[in-house]
Amino acid sequence: MMQNQNTFYCSLKVILLQAVREQLVQLLFETFNVSGFYASEQAVLSLYAVGRISGCTVDIGIGKIDIAAVLKGDVQHIASRRFDVGGSDLTKLLAQELGKSNPVVNLSISDAEKLKEQFACCAEDEVAYDRMLRTCETEEHTFPDGHLVRSVATVSSENQKQLLENTVLCGGTTSMTDFETRFQKEASLCSSAICPCLVKNICRRFSIVLGLGGRCNSR
Repeated sequence: MMQNQNTFYCSLKVILLQAVREQLVQLLFETFNVSGFYASEQAVLSLYAVGRISGCTVDIGIGKIDIAAVLKGDVQHIASRRFDVGGSDLTKLLAQELGKSNPVVNLSISDAEKLKEQFACCAEDEVAYDRMLRTCETEEHTFPDGHLVRSVATVSSENQKQLLENTVLCGGTTSMTDFETRFQKEASLCSSAICPCLVKNICRRFSIVLGLGGRCNSR
């Protein structure tokens, strides 16, 4: 079998079993006969996209939320957390609530997704949310409340400052209007003496792709 001259690059989820990674490598070399293989974890690539090698990434994707601490390009798995809730859950909830208020309208998930992307916003706090309800003709909805997540706290104290001062938001859901403002305000309430500082990320939807591209060009 002739060797495939292409090099395969891929990004890996933060929580991915070692056995699965080994199967992927075996498949690419033995079945597709690639000439080279490079893999990096999504949290690392998101940091590369903003010129960092250490920091804390909050990746809110379609069906999950990954919070990962990265030190010098190495994910601290003991400090990483995954939650099986994401943007698709908001879309389904929006479609469900709109269906209740407009039973005659058959709203598809794709239509609800477009409405969410175009009109959804994140209130700065409960006061701002109440003000929005009074000033806008909207129907009141109750969203599930989350719980406090302590990820960075499991990293050694001497590294916590470096992580908190390089916090990166990524994933399509974080592009929602005013999401960054709300995140920063909630983060400032943490008990840590170090206030988390967000690194500017102008392309949150594709930060992993940008990070991978930069990594490939540097090799």
